[in-house]
Amino acid sequence: MKAMQLFRPLRQSARVSAGLLLLRLVAGLAFMFHGYGKIQDPFGWMGKDAGVPGIFQAAAALSEFGGGLAWMLGLLVPLASLGLACTMTVAVWTHAVVLKDPFVPQGPGGSYELAAVYLCLAVLLLLAGPGRFSLDRALFGERPHDAPPESILHPYFTSRSSAFGSGELNVSRSPCVGCVSVRPPACRASRVPAACLPP
Repeated sequence: MKAMQLFRPLRQSARVSAGLLLLRLVAGLAFMFHGYGKIQDPFGWMGKDAGVPGIFQAAAALSEFGGGLAWMLGLLVPLASLGLACTMTVAVWTHAVVLKDPFVPQGPGGSYELAAVYLCLAVLLLLAGPGRFSLDRALFGERPHDAPPESILHPYFTSRSSAFGSGELNVSRSPCVGCVSVRPPACRASRVPAACLPP
């Protein structure tokens, strides 16, 4: 159950979520087109002389086609983005280092411009999440934008953190859900939270 909390997207405004939705739809559709031909022959789409094991070819085909569909639906976006980021990292390495292609095509040859852009999009969605217009939000809910990682993995976590100086960071479910308070030493005697985030 705790693992499912990792799929709770960050709370985003409607404007930011609309931008993420547009990005997911366009980039996801492009990935589905890129992966459609590969998914027809997942273990051999690179050819017999590629020298790449079939399992890795299948992983790339699945990450492109399945990851593109997941982006469009906004479903399991962190997992899909991680798979696509790995695939695009290999693509950038292959074009830039192995084949020594230029960043921008100078002629009929290849380049790694598009793979680099897709890699950045995958990292963006991995870090920012799919936004409120997604199945991830509908199924798993959302978490506050400034919620500490401890409250995501363990909502009853309470600790002292040096990042807040001598203050005390309390994350608890009571007296209000999703309560986060940072109290300086003079206020530690009080049990009234300094700030309370909605669930």
